[in-house]
Amino acid sequence: MKTIIDYNTALERHPNAVEAIREKIIEGTSKDKNTSLEDFEWSYDYCIQCQAYNITQVFDGTAQRDSQLKGEMSEDERVNDEVSRTHVALMATFKRCYARTSLSNYCPPEIENQYREGVQKDMAEKARISNLSPEERQAETNAILAELGMDPDFIGIQLQ
Repeated sequence: MKTIIDYNTALERHPNAVEAIREKIIEGTSKDKNTSLEDFEWSYDYCIQCQAYNITQVFDGTAQRDSQLKGEMSEDERVNDEVSRTHVALMATFKRCYARTSLSNYCPPEIENQYREGVQKDMAEKARISNLSPEERQAETNAILAELGMDPDFIGIQLQ
């Protein structure tokens, strides 16, 4: 994922990383390598590490326990969990010329705010669903399944 920032923000927060990127650009072979750093598009390139489970962990209940624990976390705990699993790099791009450098143990506030908004939306949706009656919940599930049923690649299995 990518979050665009301006050059001054990059320079203020990460002067060493900006210098490392400048050196990489100068050492490169791009015809645009002499472009002013202010003319580059600066961004955070980031990803979040997902928890994976093997088949044994799925069947022994580990995955379900972890899911329940996540559901019991506060908003701040959930955001901190996502921040702790985030890997961020600072990136500069101009036309076909680009360079990046990893930022160890750093999650910028822009990304943390995106995580917080997502967690808040998720918690609001769970609260909405928990307030539905069983009939309303079933009707909503049926509507979603009907929509999925229109997709030729969807296979529904009904267990009796």
